[in-house]
Amino acid sequence: MKIDQTIAEFFREAAENATIEYVYLGLGYSAVLLSDGRCGICYTPKATEGNCMVYKDADTFEGEGASNLLSCISDANPLKRSMAIALVNALYQEQALLLDQDKPSLHNNMNLKPGAQVAMIGYFAPIIKTLKDAGIEVRAFDYAKTHESEESFYQWAKNNCDALILSATSLINASFESVLSRFSDHRVPTVLMGPSTIMAKELYQGLPLDYLAGSAVLNTEGVLKSIRNGRGTPYIQKDCKKVWLKL
Repeated sequence: MKIDQTIAEFFREAAENATIEYVYLGLGYSAVLLSDGRCGICYTPKATEGNCMVYKDADTFEGEGASNLLSCISDANPLKRSMAIALVNALYQEQALLLDQDKPSLHNNMNLKPGAQVAMIGYFAPIIKTLKDAGIEVRAFDYAKTHESEESFYQWAKNNCDALILSATSLINASFESVLSRFSDHRVPTVLMGPSTIMAKELYQGLPLDYLAGSAVLNTEGVLKSIRNGRGTPYIQKDCKKVWLKL
């Protein structure tokens, strides 16, 4: 996939100059801690049936240069892709912390008015509530949490939606570009969002994306404690800066 190649090339030099201290594979999120203290996170993917996955490969990456893990950005194993994205977010942590603080009013950020219809790939329950409270219709598609057929959802979205919210999990499961391609004939304001989002705008040039919404680690010890304790997004976010970038 082109996005994988773009990520690998963009972070190649940074990875060559970085060493991995620890890799954490938590139930909800994973993290990579570099020897210089930089830390990045990514959602931990689940097995198809929704259960936890076990990492079966022999490599550990800890104590090694970061280049080997960066090459896993295009691996077929979603756990390896998740670790690679956490690494990339660690490499970019300092730059991401300089970005604007994300505001809770996503509809204002995207200039959405009451009555607008939003397609959501993935399932962000707090975002759904915020948008619905603002009089905006949200229709979400997530294999694990919604029961609508993929065909039915995309048929509606391509003909009716006024905006698209795309979960950064699409970078983990390698669906990112295929999802965007479905909207090639229906260009709408689009945001890639979630704590796994890689906030480097250079990665998305030429793609039909308008905004990035992600998280940069503020309190490393707090984030790692939450990961060790199997916590989810609300706990992780307490020790992160939620960031926003208009492309």
